[in-house]
Amino acid sequence: MVSIHRKVPASVFNLCLYDSYLVLDVRPAEHHAVARVPTSVCCGVFAPTLSGPHEEIEVEPAVLLQRLYQLIDEHTPEHFSPIVFVHDRTEASREMATLLATHLRTAILSFKQASTSGGAHSNSGESDTTTAASAHVVGFPERVRQCDELWLLDFDDFYAQFPRVCEQDVRPTPRCIAPRVYVSSRKVYAHTITDLGITDVITDAPFELHEEQGPYVAAATPHQGAGRGRQASASLSRPHHHAATFTAVYCQRLPGYHAPHGDEPPFALWTVAAAEMWTVVREGGCVLLHMPSHATALACAAAYLCLTGLTLADALGQVRTALRVTRMPLHESLPIMAWAQHELPTLVARLPGAANNALASHTPWTDPNTPWGTLTRPDRPASRATVKASTARSKSAAPLEDW
Repeated sequence: MVSIHRKVPASVFNLCLYDSYLVLDVRPAEHHAVARVPTSVCCGVFAPTLSGPHEEIEVEPAVLLQRLYQLIDEHTPEHFSPIVFVHDRTEASREMATLLATHLRTAILSFKQASTSGGAHSNSGESDTTTAASAHVVGFPERVRQCDELWLLDFDDFYAQFPRVCEQDVRPTPRCIAPRVYVSSRKVYAHTITDLGITDVITDAPFELHEEQGPYVAAATPHQGAGRGRQASASLSRPHHHAATFTAVYCQRLPGYHAPHGDEPPFALWTVAAAEMWTVVREGGCVLLHMPSHATALACAAAYLCLTGLTLADALGQVRTALRVTRMPLHESLPIMAWAQHELPTLVARLPGAANNALASHTPWTDPNTPWGTLTRPDRPASRATVKASTARSKSAAPLEDW
């Protein structure tokens, strides 16, 4: 099965495009030269079909596909799924991207069908439809058969959310989980701060800035919020590039933080991190949540999303989709459910504008061995079947398109 989806900007951003995905830009070459999705390939070869009247977009599928196959051969990516088609808001551009995706989908399905049947058809069973579909296979790059998703992206929407990223080919190392909220458990690059407009880096440990695209000029400046657990800010600049000032926020220094006892989950860390993220975004800032532990980053991000009114299942699904986490072990989801039941109501009460629907779609349940308290009604003891059902709900990945 090969599907075609229209995606929001964050979905494409979170592909980590530098890992070599195929992004085809059907906009005019002069527009691509000014601003583009990082690593995208200019499909200038399709420009003649976009310059004339609307009727001129009627091009033979075989001609389009041969041009497309040529581009794929010239820019062979490491990953063939998904393949992204970028267009602008003009009717011709949008329709061209849709046509290319539709024809490529037909070609992939035809190639798989021809491969399955050994490339031969019996005279008695061959139909005109099958013969026409088989014509798409001529010149087909065999590795493209791995593709099972084709994405459509409106460049204007992408540029509105990631303007600085579109001006140069940078490596978008963090993942975007919500507008103006990024998550990373890797290195923090100076270009990430400048190009994404990060104002606050929320972390639980000191970190170093790596200068992949340096040299940068860094200068420490005092910050009036130092009493809230902030260290001195750092100003970054590079000749002919954007300058930025960001503030590092250490969760251990924030009011309300305390270290967990024994095997307790770090509820206080999740709470202060989510509260700080909420405050920064409400004040118009842009957050990079940098946690060396992938599990901690996931939990803090989900805690923040719960404040926005998402259910816990949707929050976990959105974070897992962004971080490309295929499964979440029970020992990681249990503590987050406990946090949502015991800590979230108090946090929502003291944060203006925060909402709490985290457990709206959940049937509370518990593991009697958890040290942080019960999660179920007294008249409904936990069972293995209940645990499995709740875990399945927590694994449902809410699509990023929802926000």
